[in-house]
Amino acid sequence: AWLDRRFELFERFCWPSVRAQTRQDFRWLVLFDVKTSAPYRERAASYARRWPGFVPLFLEDDWESTFPEAVRERLSPGARHLITSRMDNDDAIARHFIQSVQEAFRGGEREVLQFPRGYVWQAHKLYLFDYPANPFSTMIEPVDGLRTVFCADHDRLSEVAPVRFLTERPSWLQVVHGGNLANR
Repeated sequence: AWLDRRFELFERFCWPSVRAQTRQDFRWLVLFDVKTSAPYRERAASYARRWPGFVPLFLEDDWESTFPEAVRERLSPGARHLITSRMDNDDAIARHFIQSVQEAFRGGEREVLQFPRGYVWQAHKLYLFDYPANPFSTMIEPVDGLRTVFCADHDRLSEVAPVRFLTERPSWLQVVHGGNLANR
């Protein structure tokens, strides 16, 4: 029942927001628990059939250590930098999110990008929300020594790399519902 609800939220908020991006030249690595059952694995495979940019990854719980290796295995030949962003399966990003991240790319050393303004949707009400260290963090880093955005909690990424704040326009939607694990 929990996974049914999570997939429902994913299909209502997350999936359409990523598919509507103004730029589509990226791969969306989506993390699933390695113990995900066959019916849900097939559901994930159906997203990949509908859009080849969707790449389901079935990993152990310890994403800080397993995700970087999974990413390394999927890097394009000759890649010099990597961009990873976080987003929960029940949340959404603005249509310009990926474009803004790609345009902010400067190369060089590791840095964290943040969109400090977004919306919170709760009980059919929408609230404008300023949240500088929000969960929609993006990390740009050289491929050598890559750590990915999962190397630290979103509110501690400033300890890993300098943070650069991007546009003031709302760039994300955090959906608060009865099944949230960490926010209210």
